[in-house]
Amino acid sequence: MSSAYDNRLAALMGEFTERMSLVRGAQESLEGQSVTARSKDRSVTVVGDVRGGIRKITFDTDDFRDMAPAELGALLVGTIAEVRQQASAKVREAFAPVVAASAGPEDLAALEELKRSLRGMPEQK
Repeated sequence: MSSAYDNRLAALMGEFTERMSLVRGAQESLEGQSVTARSKDRSVTVVGDVRGGIRKITFDTDDFRDMAPAELGALLVGTIAEVRQQASAKVREAFAPVVAASAGPEDLAALEELKRSLRGMPEQK
């Protein structure tokens, strides 16, 4: 293999390693984080994780006792949706550096060209 190919391959591996480090950092920054949403009428609080899972639902007042089942269901669904939106926003924010460092079309084209070139080379033993 020529040194130009070696250099390009080393550069691509370096970029890959850097991006994986960014991914690990984003994952670590999200670990253990939670999000909280409160219903508009302030009667229900929902706590979730950044994966969109629900950890806890608290009824902050006794107002739910006077609600029709459909009304209470809609209140819970809406508050849970808010938790999931917040979780999604946190994930997008944490992974923004990863997305910014992602390969652009020119990088992918260069990688494809390198792969085509390498296919035509004899194997080294």
